[in-house]
Amino acid sequence: MKARTLLLCGIAVVLLFGSYTEAQGSDWIPIGSDGKKSEYYYDKKSFNYSKKENDRVVTTWTNTQYSIVGRLTDKAVPDKEKDMLTIPPGYRLDLEEYNCSQKKYRMIQVIFYNDRGGVIKNANFEDDPSWTIIAPDSVAEMVRNTVCAAGLLKKKKTRRLHSAKTVALGSAHI
Repeated sequence: MKARTLLLCGIAVVLLFGSYTEAQGSDWIPIGSDGKKSEYYYDKKSFNYSKKENDRVVTTWTNTQYSIVGRLTDKAVPDKEKDMLTIPPGYRLDLEEYNCSQKKYRMIQVIFYNDRGGVIKNANFEDDPSWTIIAPDSVAEMVRNTVCAAGLLKKKKTRRLHSAKTVALGSAHI
């Protein structure tokens, strides 16, 4: 009976999370997992690749799906007040920028949710222009490597489409 109840609760959490992401129109692409077995994703639909001066920058929402261990250990909210969460988070969404060229990142916004999709904490960093150097073998490095590689692929695909359109338009005038 207890196992069945746990299974039903697990299914309900998955359905609730699925409903939330569908409502937001997200397209979550897997990145990987950490040592605590929490899983990380980036949102293909919010993904933006740009070139600022000599730097390649990716802006995207990331999604952390906490494992049981991750829920119990990730209680620090990354804000200026150094708040601690009183409720273990179910998942979190981060709006982040990754400077692919300089191996740095900055957080723009982070939202912690409970298992039912209710907001626990919403922290905004838009006014903080500082970048953080990415440590080797960190979650930030795993995310950076994935989204920067995806940014290069998107850039190449866009360049090929643009070239094909130019050729098509050029041959239409012949």
